[in-house]
Amino acid sequence: MRRIITVEKGYKCPREMITVVFKKQEQLKVENQKVWEKCDMLANKVKMNNEMKEILDEIKRKNSILKGKCENYGLEFQGLQDKLNTSVGTAKGIG
Repeated sequence: MRRIITVEKGYKCPREMITVVFKKQEQLKVENQKVWEKCDMLANKVKMNNEMKEILDEIKRKNSILKGKCENYGLEFQGLQDKLNTSVGTAKGIG
């Protein structure tokens, strides 16, 4: 009789452990799913940031080109203005 009670107690403990393990497993599945969703969200943000960086680099490049053109136009304008001032001072036309 004592042996039967011991066997039943032996099964009771693993059943409880199995129940706890299954509950923990479900909890970990939920946590894992949340982590994967967060990883996907962060991966999308990284992708968007990289695209924005490329766009910003392109804008900087174009801005640099425009600055160079503006400087050239400024120099040409200054040269024309100097010619005009000289022409006006000597009463000569541009040419």
